[in-house]
Amino acid sequence: MSLDLMRNPHGDGSARTGGPTRRVLAVLAATAIIALTAAPASAQEAPPACPEYDGITCEGWVTDVAGVIIDDDRVEAAVGAVVGKHGHEIAVVIVDSTGIPPDQYADELGNTWGVGSVDRNDGIVILVSLGDHRTEIVTGSGLTLQGLDQVAGAGNTSFQAGDFDGGIIAIVGSLDALLSTGSTEPDGGMGSGIDAARDETDETEGAGRVGSVIVGLLLIGGGSAMFLSARTTARRRVQTRRRDRIDQELARLEPAGHELPQLAEYALSTPANADLSIRTGDATAALAEVIDRHRSDDIESLTALWRLGALEVIEAGRLEADHEVPLELRASGERRMLEDAVQAAAQDALAIGHREESEFGISVAEVGRLVDALRPHRVAAGRRRLAEALVDSLVPTAIGSVSVTDLGERLARASAALDTNSSIEDSVAELSAAYLTASGKTERLQSLYDRLPDSTTRPAVAAALADLDEDPDEAVERYERLRRELAAEGSSLTADGLEVPAIAALLLMNRDEGNVLDFVRVYGRRRSAGSPPAEAVEYALTGLRDPDEIERIRRLARDLELPISVTAALMRRRDDGVEVFRRL
Repeated sequence: MSLDLMRNPHGDGSARTGGPTRRVLAVLAATAIIALTAAPASAQEAPPACPEYDGITCEGWVTDVAGVIIDDDRVEAAVGAVVGKHGHEIAVVIVDSTGIPPDQYADELGNTWGVGSVDRNDGIVILVSLGDHRTEIVTGSGLTLQGLDQVAGAGNTSFQAGDFDGGIIAIVGSLDALLSTGSTEPDGGMGSGIDAARDETDETEGAGRVGSVIVGLLLIGGGSAMFLSARTTARRRVQTRRRDRIDQELARLEPAGHELPQLAEYALSTPANADLSIRTGDATAALAEVIDRHRSDDIESLTALWRLGALEVIEAGRLEADHEVPLELRASGERRMLEDAVQAAAQDALAIGHREESEFGISVAEVGRLVDALRPHRVAAGRRRLAEALVDSLVPTAIGSVSVTDLGERLARASAALDTNSSIEDSVAELSAAYLTASGKTERLQSLYDRLPDSTTRPAVAAALADLDEDPDEAVERYERLRRELAAEGSSLTADGLEVPAIAALLLMNRDEGNVLDFVRVYGRRRSAGSPPAEAVEYALTGLRDPDEIERIRRLARDLELPISVTAALMRRRDDGVEVFRRL
């Protein structure tokens, strides 16, 4: 499904707030009457997890009616973590189709299920309708979130690839970030029945009387409704807590990092002597053979690469021998029985009634005992599998079984840019220095990104400033001065809907800090001549004024399929710039 189809086309994004519809009002009235007549029975029987809506009842935080989620536990845990962190109940529902507008469907479902706190009415419903190609997010009347359109679109890339697990996790992760900013305020939304009835009273006097009757019924039945909602919420929390407790026990089956073999532990010491004057071309050719998993017999080149740290020679036989599954574990034949017993015990524990805490505790202890018995088998098998994979990754050569290091990978990628006649020692030194420079720039980029306010232009601005000055503080100060000047002088830019921060970054990259007024004047003239805003910015950045030159560069840019500003730079930097570009 396409990216644009997954987004709600409404102007306010994929989010909608507003009270229930007339259809919901009728359901609420009927629910109130049923609550009045059936209150004693409700008090005696455990209520369902949630009422049925359109044939659907909730299955936890995530209800996958369409059956597209693969790892239910992983997705459920991701949503549950956001609920636990922020305290707002979230219902994620995936359906094949809705039959009515998806936003209305999500709103009605949230009201029927009672998503959110009874007092705060702060629930969140995330609806993914496959047939409608829509992701809708609605909130209760006690919670308004700004920017839910971006949240709803966060899963689009994964949805396009058929990864619905990843798409839902991306959406709730984006929602987590939005909730963490505190951009909430009370407003109209997925409403309680009372709020909805009051919203309807201004239509006609008769409708007002009907609304009053419904309000009265709801107030009388409010105690039962609140009781049922509180019970439902409590059961969900118990279920989530118990799942987490069982997951913690089962997680102990996985081997810890220090229990697994490390390739470095089986690396032979580098040779004390090696001919490091080997030509870079010869050494990188031998390295390429190793990376392509072909045997290389160039002992001198391989030894030089080993000495410089681009290769490691591994004792493959010792690695395999050290990680054989112990005989007593292989001979017992008990692993299969323990695997089945652990799964059965975990399922039995989760099936225990939500009030039977002591019985659940006993069951968890049994799960833990079985996990302790199974763990040695799992660790031994995990160690053996990884050892086999590590041995398989090694490449046999004239100097032994070798592994390519990070330095070796970088050297192979940079080989085309290196002087093939230089010594491999000099080339590695040059590459290492470049890597340190790039690492420093990456750190500077991250530092700049952290200093800048959050916006769509933040990554581009950070990248521009990273090349501007070695000192991040000085770079940000220069940028802020330019941005303020451009904001003060460039009202026409804002009026045309352009991002002033992005244009400030472009001026910095062009080293045009002192030409703000000239840039704004040229931009205004080009706009008056009929150029669209983006094109006018390019003309202003390159300082183009002469109509004949503008037309010549425009034709050439179209021919080269390049931006106007890049084409102008090619022509101005060197006489043969365009020809060089064509040859490249």
